[in-house]
Amino acid sequence: MEPRFSIAGERADWEAVHDRAVARLAQRIALALGFSPQRASQVHLAGLLHDVGKREIPREVLDKPGPLNAEEWRQVKLHPIIGQQIVLGEGLTEIADWVRAHHERFDGGGYPDGRMGTEIPLEGRILAVADAYHAMTSQRPYRGPLSPDEAAQELRDEAGGQFDPQVVEALLGALGHSFSCRGVPVTAVAA
Repeated sequence: MEPRFSIAGERADWEAVHDRAVARLAQRIALALGFSPQRASQVHLAGLLHDVGKREIPREVLDKPGPLNAEEWRQVKLHPIIGQQIVLGEGLTEIADWVRAHHERFDGGGYPDGRMGTEIPLEGRILAVADAYHAMTSQRPYRGPLSPDEAAQELRDEAGGQFDPQVVEALLGALGHSFSCRGVPVTAVAA
């Protein structure tokens, strides 16, 4: 089922490029984890929709070149909830939960719900890694891009903290990077 609304809307071109890149990366991760092609296609759609809630965040907040103040940060942290509601409105219940979960952290320090580990849907953990990798390797209003090797190292460093180690391993393997994360438990995958 295709959503009835425009994914990009009036958002900046970068955001539309970002959504497509996250969708492709998320699908690659899903396939590397053994998901069926149909399920990986659903993860691809979730990647296209993961930031749809940002449509309701003021442009000046999203494009701010410096640190956000407390109120601006509060607004940004609402986008997964807003996105979930938009996607639910399209009848995509399961994908809506993945969209809501894409800023949760494996160690429980994320938002909006503070879920951790396998409490976070695997697809949400996939979106988190794909989103972070593309964001790190892209020019942003507040910083320049990291090289693919630097971004891979950041993911390795945060495996078991911010990110699910198995999802990091799947992305890095799909991109041709090696993975080693000493002593971090790997979660079971259920496709």
